[in-house]
Amino acid sequence: MLVGILAVLVVLAGLAVMQLSPANPLGPALAGSGLALPFLLLLWLARRMCYVVQRPATAVMGSTVYSLLVLASFLLAWKLGNVTPCSAFLLVGAASLASSILLLWRLGLRLSRTQAQTALEWTRVLRENWLYGRWLVGSAVLYAATSQLQMVLAAGLLGLSAAGVLRAMQIPSLVITQVITAAGLLALPALSYNFARGETQKLRRRATLVSLTLGGFAIAFVAVCALFAAPIERILYSGKYAAYAPFMAVLALIPAMNGFAAGFSIAMRASQKPQFDLISNIVAAPVGLLSAFLLMRWWGLSGAIVSMVLSFAALSLTTFVCFQLSIPTDANLTGVQPRVSAD
Repeated sequence: MLVGILAVLVVLAGLAVMQLSPANPLGPALAGSGLALPFLLLLWLARRMCYVVQRPATAVMGSTVYSLLVLASFLLAWKLGNVTPCSAFLLVGAASLASSILLLWRLGLRLSRTQAQTALEWTRVLRENWLYGRWLVGSAVLYAATSQLQMVLAAGLLGLSAAGVLRAMQIPSLVITQVITAAGLLALPALSYNFARGETQKLRRRATLVSLTLGGFAIAFVAVCALFAAPIERILYSGKYAAYAPFMAVLALIPAMNGFAAGFSIAMRASQKPQFDLISNIVAAPVGLLSAFLLMRWWGLSGAIVSMVLSFAALSLTTFVCFQLSIPTDANLTGVQPRVSAD
C-alpha cells in the first residue's frame, strides 16, 4: 500500500511536468520511474526473503535472471532505436517483475485465497512496521542527503556534464557497495538469532568479524582501482573519461568505509535498535552538506568527491561508536523475547 501511494505520486509528478513542459525529458523519466518503482522494490523484498531463509543461491539466481533480462531488453531497445529515460525505467521494471515472480515461486510463496485468509491483521502489521521502521524512514531521508547531495550540487553548480563524470567514476564503487550490502544482509538472521537468545558476546564477535571481512574485501578493491584505474576506465568507457580515472580509487574508499561499518550497523538492527542508525545519519548529513558547499567552491568536482568520502567517514565512525555504546560488552542481553522484525 505504501509503495503504491508513492508510485502514484511520482507518476502524477511526471505527468504534471509533461503537461507544463512537454519538451522536458524529466517528465517521462519521472512517470517511467513511478511505474517501475513497485516492481523494483518487490525484487529487493524477494531477495531479502531468500536471505532470511538462508537460501542465498536462490537470490543469486534471481539477480542473474534480472541482469540477463535487463541486458537483453536494452540491446533490443537499442537496436530498435527506442532507448529513452522512460523506456529504460519501464524495461527495468518489467525485468524486476519477471525475476520477482521467479523468486517467489522458488520460495514456494503463491498467492491464494487460503493464504489471504490466514494473513496477519492489518493493525498488527502497521504497528510492528511503525515501531521499527519509523527510525529507518528518517535514516533513509538523511542518508539520501549523505550519499546523493554532492551529485545534485555538482549538476547545479558545475553543470550536468560534471555530474555525469561523477556518476561514471562512481559506478565501480557502487557495484562493490551492492556486494557489501548483500553480504551483510546474509549475516542479519544469525545476528537476530543471537539477540533473541541473549548471546551478547557472540553477537559482538560476529558483527566485528563481518565488518573486518567486508572492510578488508573493500580495501582490496581500493588497491585494484588505484593500480588499474586506467585499464578499468578503458574497459568501461573506452577512454572518454581517461582524465578522471584516478577518481575511481578515491570513490572506492566509500564502500571500504561502508564495509567496516556494515557488521556493526546490522548488529544494531538485529538488536532492534534502529534509532542508532538514525543518529549516525544525523551526524553524517551535516558533514556532507557543509563539506560539499565549501569544498566544491574551492576544488570543483574534486571537492564533491572529497565531500562524499568525508560524509561516509562520519557515518561509519558514528556507527561504530553507537555500536559500542548500545550493545553491552560484559553481560548477556536479558529479558529478550524473539519477535517478527520489520527489517
